[in-house]
Amino acid sequence: MVTMKIEGGKELEIALRSLPPTVMRKVDRQGLREGGKIVLEKAQRDCPVVSGALRDSLKLKAGKRRKNYISVVIGTAIGWFKGKTYYGGFVEFGTSKMGARPFVRPAFDTQKEYILDRIISSLNSALIKVWMNKSGTAD
Repeated sequence: MVTMKIEGGKELEIALRSLPPTVMRKVDRQGLREGGKIVLEKAQRDCPVVSGALRDSLKLKAGKRRKNYISVVIGTAIGWFKGKTYYGGFVEFGTSKMGARPFVRPAFDTQKEYILDRIISSLNSALIKVWMNKSGTAD
């Protein structure tokens, strides 16, 4: 699992905390999904392909919710080491007899700054939209 914590940007943090909790979670999740889409697309491009099943099973989904913590997860549709593409976990992480051929982790590592910019841009856009709706000036 890769964790990215956005720190700083006090104005952004204050703005997010001023929202009702349900709206804040929606805005936060939307921002994370925008960043996650970048990782998913690159992971799909870099995934080793024999039949294409592993590549086609890669999905972006919401992670577990915790207090003050939200996440998105990129992996096979039903999870690593499960289902018809169970071998995806072995490819990504390796085994005692086979070296790893990671494609999800490098997809994140090579684009961290771009992903962070995309998340922040999405958060800003969502906040503007929420505030415009509050003031009654736009949808």
